[in-house]
Amino acid sequence: MKKKKRKIKKLKPEKKVPADWGATEEELVQTLDENLFYAWIKLRKFSVSLGPQRIYASPKAIMFSKKICFFFVRPKKAYLEIWIFLPRKIESLKSVQSAKKIPKFCNMMKVLHADQIEAPLTEWIREAYEFCA
Repeated sequence: MKKKKRKIKKLKPEKKVPADWGATEEELVQTLDENLFYAWIKLRKFSVSLGPQRIYASPKAIMFSKKICFFFVRPKKAYLEIWIFLPRKIESLKSVQSAKKIPKFCNMMKVLHADQIEAPLTEWIREAYEFCA
């Protein structure tokens, strides 16, 4: 009996995040006013308290990820733009559905002050952290 030859599927090389995208977390938040900077610090501390993750800067955003990114922050002059990846749409936020195999929604919230870094935002981030596992 002849053995069938296996077709070996060529794998695409992994897309790696460049070690230096030309931006650092510090550079992205250095122009924030005092209220937004405290909001950023509070948000970052909350995220770190969730558990192990990787935090890195792209040219315009600060990414928080486990195996995949579960949320990111775009520091703007007047607010922090926070995008949270969840398996559901949050009706009160601007949402965009992902076209990937795993259905997920990108939900965006604008933070203007440190007092906004509390529930329900923190609960959504915790849910995203658990979802991306």
